[in-house]
Amino acid sequence: MNISTKLHLNTIFSLFLVLIVGGILWFVALEVSKSTQKNTAVEELIEGIFEINLLTQNYIRHPRQQMIDQWNMRYESFAGLISNIMFFSESEKSLVEEIKGNYKKLGILFKDLSRESKGELLGTEFIEIQEGQILARLHSMISSAGHLKQIRHQEMRSIQYESGLGIIVLVTLIAFLITINSFLVNRSIAVPIKNLKEKVEQIRGDNFDFQIEEDRNDETGHLSQSFGRMIERLRRSHDSLQNEIYERKKADETILQWEDIFKLTGQPIVVGDSDTPYIKIVNPAFAKMMGYTTEELIGKHLEEVYAPEARPNIPDYMHSSNKKEHHHYESKQIRKDGSIFPVSIMLTTVKDPLGKVKYRIANIDDITEQKATEDELERRVEERTKKIKKMQQKLIQSAQQAGMAEIASGILHNVGNTLNSLSVSSEMITRSLKDSELPSFIRVNQMLDSNRNNLGEFLTQDIKGKQIPNFYNELGKVFMGEQELLIKESETINRLVDLIKEVIRTQQEYAVSVRLEEEEILHQVVDDSLLLQLNSFSTYKIKIIKNYRAIPPITIQRSKLIHILINLLNNAKDALQGNAPENRQIIIEIDKTPEGESFIKIQDNGQGILKEELSNIFAYGYTTKRGGHGFGLHTSAIYMQEMNGRIEVQSEGIGKGASFTLTLPCQSQN
Repeated sequence: MNISTKLHLNTIFSLFLVLIVGGILWFVALEVSKSTQKNTAVEELIEGIFEINLLTQNYIRHPRQQMIDQWNMRYESFAGLISNIMFFSESEKSLVEEIKGNYKKLGILFKDLSRESKGELLGTEFIEIQEGQILARLHSMISSAGHLKQIRHQEMRSIQYESGLGIIVLVTLIAFLITINSFLVNRSIAVPIKNLKEKVEQIRGDNFDFQIEEDRNDETGHLSQSFGRMIERLRRSHDSLQNEIYERKKADETILQWEDIFKLTGQPIVVGDSDTPYIKIVNPAFAKMMGYTTEELIGKHLEEVYAPEARPNIPDYMHSSNKKEHHHYESKQIRKDGSIFPVSIMLTTVKDPLGKVKYRIANIDDITEQKATEDELERRVEERTKKIKKMQQKLIQSAQQAGMAEIASGILHNVGNTLNSLSVSSEMITRSLKDSELPSFIRVNQMLDSNRNNLGEFLTQDIKGKQIPNFYNELGKVFMGEQELLIKESETINRLVDLIKEVIRTQQEYAVSVRLEEEEILHQVVDDSLLLQLNSFSTYKIKIIKNYRAIPPITIQRSKLIHILINLLNNAKDALQGNAPENRQIIIEIDKTPEGESFIKIQDNGQGILKEELSNIFAYGYTTKRGGHGFGLHTSAIYMQEMNGRIEVQSEGIGKGASFTLTLPCQSQN
């Protein structure tokens, strides 16, 4: 039989003993509980009898209604006590029945007594008899209850004696069985284990030269066999362990070499704690840089080596290192003498395979010289930037002058075209006057004057005279045509003269308002810009479509906006050269954005712009026109920035036109 089976049987046997003990104890406890309950009921019964007796005595001495009520209340509660009494023997039953009988008679007697006391017909002698009978019943009940209590006490002592004796016998039996069971278990398990323990002691002394012989066919035998196999493996592992010790020594030597490198390197290095911002290890290079000894730095809080303005950032440095493992940043540290200097730090977090932080390594470089070099470079960059800004200002002025020259050229061209139109109208008037029929009219009048005396005969009889009425009729028609021509050409001359005056006025206003900011109505500014280009657009047969929305005046620099508009209109005119004359149009829109900004949009259906050129269209010197200087759109963008506005371009590509939008800030005044 193997040990497992023996242990199972031992367990079953132990459980059986436990069940027996538990059953006996349960039975004893049950009997004791029942007896205790009956004793308690008897005690309560006796207490109730004594209370009724006391109430009866008090009533006899002081007969009052209050005493009657108390007596009746206790009498009724006493009925419950009697009903709860349990009995098992005949003697107990007879005593209880006797108490019940006296209890009922007691109630009848007390009622009669209480009625007599209230003045009913019963006499004094009857009352005394009743009182005697009541007291006799009470004494009888007390006596019966006392006998019942004695019976219960005797029964309780008997139960306690029998229970104690049974427990002593049971404990003795269990102790005997446990002793036998322990002997058997010791023989089956403890002895083989003791033998194995002796072998283990030999192994602790590095003695593997022994054999384990065990032929038991149970668990201890199997354990001994497994132990023998383990010893064999230990023998094989011993040599491997010796090799590992040799390798460990080599690793220790490598660690010592790295320790020497850590101490002797010129690179300042700090090793920090895993969870707290305290210094664990520093190398001499860092201590020298900070003006401390290595012993002084170990255990210091990181705040003590960081400059005051950099200390609030320490948690962020550690958090970033935990996330990225390698975190590079620049900061400022403070030496022992209080001097502050800039540093560049590469913070590395070392973690175990589970991702828990073991420690942090900081490689620190003093970048004081680097910062000085950067400051010098920054100073040079600032100087260079100032020079570039001056050059840019000069270029802007050049662009403005070039733009004004371009505008002036356009104005002279427009005025020249207008003068040509004036010359044509003047020639038409001169030719009309030269070809006039006025001399014929004068000759006919002279003929009539010479025939004044016989005018009727002359007009009716003379061949020439007969033709004069028809001649006057035709001559009137001719004079009407000449008059219409002269009026038309005169109006044309007046209109052209007014146009020249308006162009000159607009140019004069532009010339005197280079930096003047004033409140303007946008559509008037746009129309003035169109006026300067009117003849050019007429020459090229460009159709202008106006989509103006009435918006409040805004404060702008009129001259700059006109400069931008003329430049955009010229560009649109040039972009339309490749279109057929009947397909040339410019749409001008004036409106407000949802944000309340005013905008002017100039859209043409010309040659368009390549998408890759849109990002460079406002760059200085960038142009797509032959002979262009690249000033126009660049200057326009600068002017829009100076007016706190912006200029934007859109085009779907070649052949799809382009649109430029000028957006002005929300500074309108109604």
